[in-house]
Amino acid sequence: MENIDNLLEFFNNGSADSEKDFLVDVFVPSEDFNDIISFPSKTCRLLIGNKGSGKSALLEYIDLSCHNSDILSIYLTPDEILEEDFDEQVSIAMISKKLQKSIIRAIAIKIGEKCMGY
Repeated sequence: MENIDNLLEFFNNGSADSEKDFLVDVFVPSEDFNDIISFPSKTCRLLIGNKGSGKSALLEYIDLSCHNSDILSIYLTPDEILEEDFDEQVSIAMISKKLQKSIIRAIAIKIGEKCMGY
């Protein structure tokens, strides 16, 4: 059993976190990559795709590329944004207001971590 445990360190366990280590080595930008990451300021893009299609890998690659180029980039996951569950009785306006506050808070935390070197 000890031999198997020694071998396991050389294999990816298939999770997104374990794939981060070799993302730069295996990610091949498509022809549309520059169009995807180049859009007017004060606008946003939606990234939609099936589970396992590489959405997170694309975002992590962009974040890492920005970091390597000394460009500020903030990569947030839904868990870092959503602070609470919403009751069915809550209005869309209230949900929007709470999400906006949550996003701003999550961005502030990420900026603080980057400033502190975490």
